[in-house]
Amino acid sequence: MSSYPDPAAPAPAPCPPGESHSIVTHHLDGSTEVVTDLDGDGIADVVQLDLNGDGTPDITYLDSDRDGRLDTILRTPHPAR
Repeated sequence: MSSYPDPAAPAPAPCPPGESHSIVTHHLDGSTEVVTDLDGDGIADVVQLDLNGDGTPDITYLDSDRDGRLDTILRTPHPAR
């Protein structure tokens, strides 16, 4: 059995308007990316990256003005070494 998606399979149904939907991607390097559409319009409103695999987002990108462009970057502060 192949682990690749079947190109002939129907695409998942879009979420109803006003309902949030997230896509979580786990990468081979241990990092995780979470893309969230908060309002169901099909455009990402929040993208979070956990770069070291500890379960806490290290970088968060926000579309703070809802124009379809990620325009605010929030970073988790790391203690000085």
